[in-house]
Amino acid sequence: MFNKIKLFFSNKKKVLILSSFITICLFTTLYFYLISNPKNLKVIPKEAQAVIVIDPVSILQKGNFQQILEINGIKNIKEKSEDNEIAKKLKQDLNYTGINITSDIFGYLIIDNNAEVYRCLSLSIKCADKFEKSFGFLISQIQDVFQTENDQLKFKIKTKKSFKYAVADNNKIALAWDNEKAVIVQPILENNFLKNKAIELMELKQEDQIINSQEFNNFYDNKKELSIWLSTENLDGLKQQLNSIYSEFKNEISNNIKSKKQNDDLNTFMDNVLKNNYVSMFLSFEENYVSFKISSSLNNSMQKLVDDYNIMNNNFNEKLLDYFPNENIFLTTISLNQKKYLQIIDKFFNYLEEMNPNIKGLLPFNPNNDLLNTFNESMIFTVHGLDTLNVKRRDYKNDKYYFTDDGFDYYIEEAYTFENIKIPKFSCAFDIKDKEKFLTYLDTSNVNKEFSNVYYTQYVDGVPFYFHLNNNNIIFITNDTERIVQFASNEQINSDSIISNTNNAIKIKKNYLYGKLDILNTFKTAGKYLQFSIDENINKIKSELNTSSKLSDVKKLKKNLNRLKKAKNNFVYIDEEINKFANKIGENIEYEFSDINTFEIRLNTPVNGKNSLNNLSLALAETLIYLDTFKTIKY
Repeated sequence: MFNKIKLFFSNKKKVLILSSFITICLFTTLYFYLISNPKNLKVIPKEAQAVIVIDPVSILQKGNFQQILEINGIKNIKEKSEDNEIAKKLKQDLNYTGINITSDIFGYLIIDNNAEVYRCLSLSIKCADKFEKSFGFLISQIQDVFQTENDQLKFKIKTKKSFKYAVADNNKIALAWDNEKAVIVQPILENNFLKNKAIELMELKQEDQIINSQEFNNFYDNKKELSIWLSTENLDGLKQQLNSIYSEFKNEISNNIKSKKQNDDLNTFMDNVLKNNYVSMFLSFEENYVSFKISSSLNNSMQKLVDDYNIMNNNFNEKLLDYFPNENIFLTTISLNQKKYLQIIDKFFNYLEEMNPNIKGLLPFNPNNDLLNTFNESMIFTVHGLDTLNVKRRDYKNDKYYFTDDGFDYYIEEAYTFENIKIPKFSCAFDIKDKEKFLTYLDTSNVNKEFSNVYYTQYVDGVPFYFHLNNNNIIFITNDTERIVQFASNEQINSDSIISNTNNAIKIKKNYLYGKLDILNTFKTAGKYLQFSIDENINKIKSELNTSSKLSDVKKLKKNLNRLKKAKNNFVYIDEEINKFANKIGENIEYEFSDINTFEIRLNTPVNGKNSLNNLSLALAETLIYLDTFKTIKY
């Protein structure tokens, strides 16, 4: 026997084949072990209407929270938290709870019979005995999460087959667990089958588990640090309730909806809404940005309906970008399908008139289709600063009335006052399809003579807005005189700084909707506004001191004045800390509507070698440290 073994291993070819086979088997076993679904998925039924997935390992790795705990100022918070009994036990033994913290955590919602609604938490268990000893204490320590009132809930533990379960003495929470998994169940509405539900979830057959939902598996394969899945499967029972609500609405609004077609259309719509529609949401912490993405997977009928009612397109008029510099606090663009949105408006108002022929008279506004027809499809809006305006306000209290001898006829002399207000500087532009017709809707009576009728001024509540329509059929509206003069005189913006020559132009053209918020400039603008508010309050109090004669009022005013002066002296330091905080959060926030089924918001964090979650956590930690300082500014 030994000689045969020796002979086998002397053959290099056979040894290589055997080694390769064993290596492949080991790697295959390891691969399937690593990608195998967590055991706590077994207690989630495929009928679940919502599932939240938390990946604690990824969060801990990317957050680098140990670095945060060593920051001066955070150590005190850490030491205070360690006075908590559970924190002490966890510090001594991370396995104290018996929960496997290296596995995904699932929260989910179940709707049964349209009355029984449960929210559940599914955990992976490393040691069932430790979990059994600690779960009561854990729940009592985080009672706000489970909305319990008792300081210490009591549980009576029972054994059933291969698992144990327990129901709290207040009958508002139940648990069940074995050596692999645990489920915590809490009713939201009715509470007749709490114990049965916990047992039922532990005894789910494989074909009834959520891992048999292909849509969920597609979602779970793409999971991030925090993921949410919503489903309209198994909601047929809601149809009757929705029909009941519609009937009440119909009776309240009108008695004219009696046609069979309308009711059939509604029933068809309800069927489509409540059948096989899914929404996925992902929060992920990438290397240099945080992403929140929403996507939908709809049944054919609902997808067709969404496509039919999609009023957006990605046919943005690039000419609009030539009139705007790239440096803005906020920017958003959209391109609308004019033909579609006009059709939808008509359909909507026709439907309202079917319900009630007099409905238009009851509405606060009615769209003017002739005016809307004059617009084309693209729009851009920006906020680019903060400015002080001296605004003219009506002072109704000081109007003067001159009565005639008979006491009836009178002449009013209107009173006005002026005040400084701090408002954002904005600019927006639309492309116009029918220039001549559009001009008939503009009030051009208030012509600004100073600039030879180049642009028009319209006052809204005393605040001036300027507008001009150029030869390229683009109307420009702003409250910034420099911007309107530049546009009206066709003054060219530096080609290196206009939006059309930046990467933003590419994003604008490929998206239905695009937006960008400059974080640092937002905080700087907020700081300017804060400074202005403090100065205005100081001037107001000084004015009141000059006219006040009551000693108690003078004393109170002086106290407030000293507080505001102190706040102003500290403001330079506060403003500096705010800007540091802004720099650590990131550069900007972008949002994109790339197609009708996908929307994404991104927080672009600093490129400094740290993960986005670590950067964000460090910034939030500093917020805690300086929170008391920020509170010194009060109004």
